[in-house]
Amino acid sequence: MSHKTDIGYDLQSSLLVSDCTGKPIAPVAQRLVTADMSHATYGLEENPQIKAHLDEVTDSMKWIERQTFERPLVHIIDCEADSIGHIRQWEEEKIHWLTRSRISSHVEYLGELMRCEQVAAQLSFTKTRKVRYKGKQCWQWVAETPIRMTRQAKPSQKKQKKPAISGDTVNARLVVSRMLSDSGEVLASWLLISNVMDLKRRKLLSGITGAGK
Repeated sequence: MSHKTDIGYDLQSSLLVSDCTGKPIAPVAQRLVTADMSHATYGLEENPQIKAHLDEVTDSMKWIERQTFERPLVHIIDCEADSIGHIRQWEEEKIHWLTRSRISSHVEYLGELMRCEQVAAQLSFTKTRKVRYKGKQCWQWVAETPIRMTRQAKPSQKKQKKPAISGDTVNARLVVSRMLSDSGEVLASWLLISNVMDLKRRKLLSGITGAGK
């Protein structure tokens, strides 16, 4: 569990979804964390220790990658995964990933360090398709650009103070997706970061990993 006051359990699930339809294919890994133990559908540990969420997610990703699926995998995780320390681990493992950016995250764009939302404000958007958002028809607009992630990793400070850790630069893509009404009102916006650079590579399997209580 994340905090002493937490009630219940954490459930981390990894689900294969189609890159063509977005529909689920099959669950491939799960880990249930109670107050005193971590129970996984993978691994050979007799008494697996309870780890931080992203450390658990990283273990799952590595195990899934070893299953030798016929097609490449892209691991899709929410903004909790915008952790440069973990992203550098995934880069070393040659894992393809996509995560939503945290509001406070800074990236390097055109040689300058700035927040992702500041980068998004400088991009040109393309009207891509009509979609339904909260029951209403609207248009999706998308923009993207190469970025560099150079910031230091900041380990958890819960148990003791730890220094920031420098690391290799990560080359990535910032993809900005906006939902606009016919009048141009922004209904929703997503800032996504990924190391999948070559969009000519089709036929991918996407792995969505999540954790909840």
